[in-house]
Amino acid sequence: MPSLYLTITSPLHPPQARQRLREGLTPQIETAHHTLSLFQTQYVGHLQTNHLDLQGPYGNRTWPFKASGILSAAPEGSILHLEVQSGGEALLTVMGVLIILVESLLSIFVKLEFGLTFALVLSLGFGLMYSWLIVLFAIEVSNLKSILTEILSSE
Repeated sequence: MPSLYLTITSPLHPPQARQRLREGLTPQIETAHHTLSLFQTQYVGHLQTNHLDLQGPYGNRTWPFKASGILSAAPEGSILHLEVQSGGEALLTVMGVLIILVESLLSIFVKLEFGLTFALVLSLGFGLMYSWLIVLFAIEVSNLKSILTEILSSE
């Protein structure tokens, strides 16, 4: 599963940055979880001391991911080190499509005796699906970085 590491710097000192993150994590219907809602995306998560956990995006988007980070002090303010991992749903979807592709192509190529062609088509199909998954993941991580950068800005 894809994983990316982000570093977000903020001019705010850790107590102010924590307060901004808590304000961004507005309570959701009397649960222990919170939602971060901005740009019509939702992330469910919580901030405990300096540790931030997020899951999302939810709503009209699919394949939520998990983000876990540490907020630490820096001479110029604070730094949020964040690890973002793709959720297992994306990989399961790709594997499901791959299984359907294998079954369809196997019946065609076995009848026509194109074993090497089958292997090449299968490899190409898997490569394209995985590349598509990586691109979508990178776009969502970029959106999350923009949201957190806006929350942690000095304005």
